[in-house]
Amino acid sequence: MGPSVKGIDPPSGTPGRTAGRGANRHGAGVQSFQRERDEGALIERSAEASTWRRWREAPRVCLSARSLRSTLSVALVVGTVLFAINQLDVVVGGRATRLVWLKVALTYVVPFLVANYGLLVGSRRPVDA
Repeated sequence: MGPSVKGIDPPSGTPGRTAGRGANRHGAGVQSFQRERDEGALIERSAEASTWRRWREAPRVCLSARSLRSTLSVALVVGTVLFAINQLDVVVGGRATRLVWLKVALTYVVPFLVANYGLLVGSRRPVDA
């Protein structure tokens, strides 16, 4: 058999996924790629659900199951840490007002929005000219 191509099983030549969950050379997963054989040539096809070109496509990326798992996890962890730092003493002391509860909600919403912004920046494909 010839040399092994990353993502292809050499004995059978069947298509596979590249190493990791779409990891790039820095170890960050941005896109997943699938390689297929087309008349002897390898073709890379990006997963359309994980990239976008126009703003109307952005919600599809942010609302995908994989993206939501990631961004909600970030919001939960970061939001909880910020809540403990900023509001926990007020809530535990029984002095929480409507304004405090609004701040608590925003403490979780802001990391969620920032995580989605990072996701969109990292997954945008350039628009063809």
